[in-house]
Amino acid sequence: MHKCIELNTFYHESNLGVCAESCKASESLTPRPAMYRTCTYACLKAINHAYSMTCNQKSVDHCKQTQQSKCDETCLPKKDVQPIPKIHRHCILGCQTGLTNACAQGSAKLDLVVDADWMMMKQVANPHLDMTEL
Repeated sequence: MHKCIELNTFYHESNLGVCAESCKASESLTPRPAMYRTCTYACLKAINHAYSMTCNQKSVDHCKQTQQSKCDETCLPKKDVQPIPKIHRHCILGCQTGLTNACAQGSAKLDLVVDADWMMMKQVANPHLDMTEL
């Protein structure tokens, strides 16, 4: 499922957009820009984790069930960052948002990759096959 992971790189443009939008409210919070950076960092880490899980054929439900433990792990370094607990809370929020969005997206992209590979294998097996009929 290497193709699936390639389609979902950590800094993929769509991932950055999802996190930027999800963390927009953090831009105006103090301390600036730490709140926004913490939120987007956690969101991107969570998306990367979710895509890795779903691309390795874990179910969407399994992906979502790991949400709390993964977010706790991702945000542990922010637990004692001033102002306590504000930074840590925004880290958890960004992480949860990223995981929620990416678990379903990763699964859908895996399906696309598998479908494309299946179509390619059919074409190789029968080169005269009309792909529009599939």
